[in-house]
Amino acid sequence: MPDTHRLVSRPILHEQLIAALPEAHPMASLGRQLTLNDLDGQDVIMYSPVQARYFNELLISTFTIAGATPRYVQTVTQVHTMLVLVRSGIGIALVPASAATLHPEGLVFRSIGAFRERPVELDAVWRGDSTNPALMRLLRDVLPQREWTTDDLVEDAVG
Repeated sequence: MPDTHRLVSRPILHEQLIAALPEAHPMASLGRQLTLNDLDGQDVIMYSPVQARYFNELLISTFTIAGATPRYVQTVTQVHTMLVLVRSGIGIALVPASAATLHPEGLVFRSIGAFRERPVELDAVWRGDSTNPALMRLLRDVLPQREWTTDDLVEDAVG
C-alpha cells in the first residue's frame, strides 16, 4: 500500500541566535560584537532539555566547542518567558533574532560572533496528498523556493 499520508516540508526561515541582556548589564554597553567566551561564567537562562531539546543541545554543544562555561540559572521552554526573566535580571539568554522585533522594554540585543550561521530554522509541513486550495496558493504565492532570513527585520534592533 503506498504511503499517501507522507509529510512534505519546506524550510521557510533561517535566523541567527542573539544575546538578550538587561539594559543595565555591563555587556549591554560594550562597543563591539559579543563572543561566546564573553558568556563564560555568566548567568544564562537555558532552554529546557525536554520541551526545547533542539535549542538546549545547540547551546550546550556550541558553548562546549567554544570552551565557554556559563552558569545555567533557569531552564524554560518559551522565548517570551526567557525575555521576562532577562528583564527581571535573572540572567542573559540566547534567543532567535526575531525576538528583537518584539521590542521588549528594558532589554538590549547583541549579535554574537563565531556562532554557527543561522542555526534556527522554521519549516512549513503539510500532508503530501493534500489538495487544499489554500495550501496550493500558499505554496505558489507565499512560500516560493527562496528561504528567508530575519536579517532585514532585526538589523536596527540588534547592536
